[in-house]
Formats: sequence, structure tokens, C-alpha cells
Amino acid sequence: MYRAIVVDDHPVVRLAVGMLLQRGEIEVVGETGNGLEAVQLAKSLQPDIVILDISIPKLDGLEVIGRLRLLDVPVKVLVLTSQSASSFSARCRQAGAAGFITKTEELSDLLDAIKAIRAGYSYFPHDSLPSGATPNSHNRQQNEASQLASLSDREMMVLIYLAKGWSNMQIAEELMLSNKTISTYKTRLLHKLQATTLVDLIDVARRHGLVE
Repeated sequence: MYRAIVVDDHPVVRLAVGMLLQRGEIEVVGETGNGLEAVQLAKSLQPDIVILDISIPKLDGLEVIGRLRLLDVPVKVLVLTSQSASSFSARCRQAGAAGFITKTEELSDLLDAIKAIRAGYSYFPHDSLPSGATPNSHNRQQNEASQLASLSDREMMVLIYLAKGWSNMQIAEELMLSNKTISTYKTRLLHKLQATTLVDLIDVARRHGLVE
């Protein structure tokens, strides 16, 4: 039987995904809510696929994908996240994921994605402008999208947590970094996104679907 690990920091999501996988005759052999344990489980359990969220503690999803590649663990990764495809689909593909779907899609799409991956294909949605874009805002959206694309994976994760209203200290604890390091990332974000205040950063993140 095809074997899976589910990685999401929301127990309800893990439960829903697990039930769906079981209906698809996929065995859930492990689950966790943080990235460090996800890597450990993948190493020890050797599943066929990891269903992985991006915004998870300890190690974010992109780092988990990278570590699994470095460890040469023979497992496929399907990203299931609330983050927008336009901001993260290409990043996940580059990191080594086999597929990307968002939580706004029907959960049944998860089984379609897994079928494609099992058959040896990759599964990525088409990127598009963030919802709510209008002709008048098109140029700004494109400019901001280019700026976001220039951010490192870690800078993107810090931006997401800042946009959620987290303090520097909370982010530092979540990502296992120092408070000073988070302050440095915040300064870089302000510069790269041509923003002057934290509110500006939050607005950019919301316009591009990085936070609800």
C-alpha cells in the first residue's frame, strides 16, 4: 500500500487529510506538526510521499524539502498550504517538491495530485495574479511580485509571520533564530520591498495572498 506522512501544525487539518487519504487507500504511517520531526519521520519511516505544509515551526516546509534532498531520502513531497501558488509554487518546485496545491482547493484535488505523482508526473497549478487584481493595479502587482521573487526562502517566511502580527521574539522562537537575526531580516524586507513601515509589509503580503 502507498504510504504517507502528513505534516501540518493544525491537528484538524491532519485529521481531515488523513481521513481523505484512507478513503483513497493510502496508509498514513505518521504525522507531525513541525519540520524537525517531519525530517526525522521521513528518515525512519521511509514513506512514499510526505504531505507538507509550508508555515510550520522548527523548520519551515521549504527547509524540510531541502533537507530531505540533502539526505537523499527517496520520498516525494506534495505541498498542501494556505499560501498562494503565485508566491510559493515555483519556490517549492525549485526546492524539489513533486507537487503543490492550496487549501482553498477541494480536498479531493489532493488525491488527484497524489495519483499524478504516483504515475511519475509533477503536479503544479498555473500561477496567476493574486485575487483582486485589476487593470489599474496590474503594474504594481507585477512590480511587487518581482520584488517578492527576489526574497530568499527564509525572508519569505519571516515576512509571512510579520504579516500575521507576530513579534520578533515569537518569530525567533518559531524559527529557532535569534531576535537580532529576525531584526536583520525585517530590515532587509523593508529595503527589498521598498517599504517604510511594518504596515507596508503587511499590505504587500495581503495583496499577494501570503496571509488571509
